[in-house]
Amino acid sequence: MNRFGKYCEFSTNGCPCSVKTDDTFVLFTNVWNEERSISRHFKRILEQPVRPTLWVWLDDGSTDRSYDIIKEEAENYPIEVIIVQSPKKTKPNYLMLGKGHQLRLDAVRGPLSERGIVYMTNLDVDTMACPNYFGRMLWLLGTDQNLGVVAGYPIGEWNDRIAREPMHSGKFIRWSIVKRIKKLWDTCPDTQYNIKARKYGYETRVVKVPLVHEGLTAGLTPIGSFRLGQIAYYAGRPLWATIVRALRRVSIGLYGTAMLRGYLTEWIRGTWHCDDPDVLEHFRETPLTTIMTYIRGRKR
Repeated sequence: MNRFGKYCEFSTNGCPCSVKTDDTFVLFTNVWNEERSISRHFKRILEQPVRPTLWVWLDDGSTDRSYDIIKEEAENYPIEVIIVQSPKKTKPNYLMLGKGHQLRLDAVRGPLSERGIVYMTNLDVDTMACPNYFGRMLWLLGTDQNLGVVAGYPIGEWNDRIAREPMHSGKFIRWSIVKRIKKLWDTCPDTQYNIKARKYGYETRVVKVPLVHEGLTAGLTPIGSFRLGQIAYYAGRPLWATIVRALRRVSIGLYGTAMLRGYLTEWIRGTWHCDDPDVLEHFRETPLTTIMTYIRGRKR
């Protein structure tokens, strides 16, 4: 417990958070060739005092025994597990994550509505949450009805998280927000959830409740920065604005040249753009809005 406690803004000696709530949540986990980590992930979720009502796994085309291991573990798990399986593929496509998100949501919308799900969260097999992570997130959302999306942070990365945006693994979202999204953005549904939450009048927040990631999160790596550049192009961010962000990343050692290469790569290809008006509005910029958002510390 102390391993996490010193990184938590709510406690330095264990976690006193005790959640008494009837609110229910669904947990999503995506895997591609993760057979070595699946059993450990089941064990970690069982150790959480507050557990999901339903756990949905997306086997995103694994060629190893991932699907079989999930099925075997699920037989002994005390909560219902649903497995959604995509066609097998030789490598994952990180620029089409939204298709996987859409697939798993379409597969379980009925069961989720029947159970009165209130929140949705993701937790990847390469992420270990603090001992009462789920309880703390439910407590935060339950005590602040203006909060729509919330996530903890990976230990060691707080000062490097430029955007201060709640992102993927460990992120909790109100189910009412997800239900209103008609079509997920193929490239980056994670960003889309945040944009939609704010569009619907909610706040989004990153809090100092710790997670442990195996390796750095994507935005702090060369390939992740390259992908941020691709996403910026898809969403219609102007070239000059991407250059500004790339220079900022260069100044703090976060692979700004990789971001710019990602943008220019897709620009040369002439690849498709996002068609979600709220996402396009989020990425639309003028010099004044860029200055203001940097002052607020909101943008990458």
